[in-house]
Amino acid sequence: MTVSDYLASDEFRRFQDETLHRLACQAVETYLHDHAEKAAKTQLHAIPAVIQAGGLSALNSLGVNQQDKNTKQVNKKFWTFLLSLIDKTGAAPAYALASGVREELSRQGLWQDDAGITDKNEKNRLKKVNQHHLEAVLEASLPIYFEHFTCHYFYRL
Repeated sequence: MTVSDYLASDEFRRFQDETLHRLACQAVETYLHDHAEKAAKTQLHAIPAVIQAGGLSALNSLGVNQQDKNTKQVNKKFWTFLLSLIDKTGAAPAYALASGVREELSRQGLWQDDAGITDKNEKNRLKKVNQHHLEAVLEASLPIYFEHFTCHYFYRL
């Protein structure tokens, strides 16, 4: 199966509805548990529009800009947390979008482990393929994950 086939499949839609919902709710619960002072609802209102306008790179830019602003510390903490959810380096927590996508790609046979490969060229090629698959599914999953995230956040507040 190719990434394009997967993105058009019922399995991907099920992943969006079930897995992304579960992960987004876990992320919200973790954030609310770990932060006594909650981010204002206004911080969340920009997320859907930014994703629709520019996808992952626009959301990342917004998060970095919000962290760099001379603003409330609670907002900086919120955006640091939010950026950890889309961290593609593999350092993201288990409930993060990036981690869920990586796990799903592996489950679908679209993520290849490069640990056993010794040839440097083959290892680099495999990393590029994995990165391409990760970015394609992340980009397609981004709106749904953050819809679940914002809805649950508003519900909990």
